[in-house]
Amino acid sequence: MNIKWVILPAVMIFAAGCALLPVRDDSIFSPAEKKLLEKTTEALDFGFGYDEEVGLDYIHSHSFSEANVPAREKALAAALKDVDPGDLLRFYGKVYRLGVMMRHRMAGYEKERNWRQYTYIKNYLIPPLDSFIGHIRKQLLAGNVATESRLAALHASIEKAVADYFYELEMEVLRDQWRI
Repeated sequence: MNIKWVILPAVMIFAAGCALLPVRDDSIFSPAEKKLLEKTTEALDFGFGYDEEVGLDYIHSHSFSEANVPAREKALAAALKDVDPGDLLRFYGKVYRLGVMMRHRMAGYEKERNWRQYTYIKNYLIPPLDSFIGHIRKQLLAGNVATESRLAALHASIEKAVADYFYELEMEVLRDQWRI
């Protein structure tokens, strides 16, 4: 009976100490971009988070997210009315980069034949992200139609940067495997 009274406070102190440890945040979004992400996902009734197992941020929809889309788009337009068009373009680029990274990660899982992660990304992470990107793109173009001519170059540069990044990761793994 006495040992129980000694262990209980020790467990409580340990748990309190664990709660104070910093949480690792490998998100590609800066704190300002996270605020914008929070504002936009809230307007569309989406959510966001970070999946440590996959190593990527994600945006998810709820079962009711696609209901009453015109009202949600109005809420998104209201949430973005004070956002600088340049900031919105950079935010769109980050979200688009996330989609390209997911597709590269999915291709890697397919190559490794890790079907659980491949299916998870393909069926659960990419569709809501693509929907979210579509909503942001629509708002971006509503603010300035001339932006559309810049998007092709932006997409190409992001796709090249992400491909280079994953190539370097692969080469790093190969160098480590062949190091003597």
